[in-house]
Amino acid sequence: KHIDDYLTEWLTGNDLAFNSIIDHYYPRLMAAGQKMLPNKEDAEELVMNVFLKIWQHKDQLSHVLKFDNYLFGILRQQIVRNARKNVLETVFDFNGTNLTVERCPSITLDKYCEGKIAEVDFLKIDIEGHELAALEGATELLKDGRIKLIQFEFNEFNLQSKSTFLRFYETLKNFTFYRIMPNGSLTPMGPYDSSLEIYRYQNILCVLQ
Repeated sequence: KHIDDYLTEWLTGNDLAFNSIIDHYYPRLMAAGQKMLPNKEDAEELVMNVFLKIWQHKDQLSHVLKFDNYLFGILRQQIVRNARKNVLETVFDFNGTNLTVERCPSITLDKYCEGKIAEVDFLKIDIEGHELAALEGATELLKDGRIKLIQFEFNEFNLQSKSTFLRFYETLKNFTFYRIMPNGSLTPMGPYDSSLEIYRYQNILCVLQ
């Protein structure tokens, strides 16, 4: 049977057909989830949430024309919602804690390198969601192609600072983006797509073209 047949059977009352729908879509959703989440356990939880949601809203699915797109859209929403939840938990962890504000001097990368450093072979930035601000202080270095490799983290803190992947792609338009996987391998991220806007811990490597 084609997957459309199982969908029709399920929507018309055959609950057992739902098992075949899960068998068909689970591997594909897991593959997508593991590309956007730091570990398999998180992906499994959110993928199962997708199936739970469509089961709960079965009576609203008859109008869905492209079921594949619908499922992957729900998965993306689940991942974004989970990232926002983690941001709030991180913020609330500070409640009741005595915090001291320390002011320190800062300097842009352009200014720091001026007259002293001609090229930067490898730039690693880890400043909890403010990596984009640091790169915006390296306008001249980037324009002249004087930074060869850039590594930065992308996580929940970028949601707080509103540093989207779109802005990174615009700032580093002459770079190719890779996601550094847990085993150290590099996965090409390709051209910008809104599906990249996943605010979970990940390491990114940008290579000058």
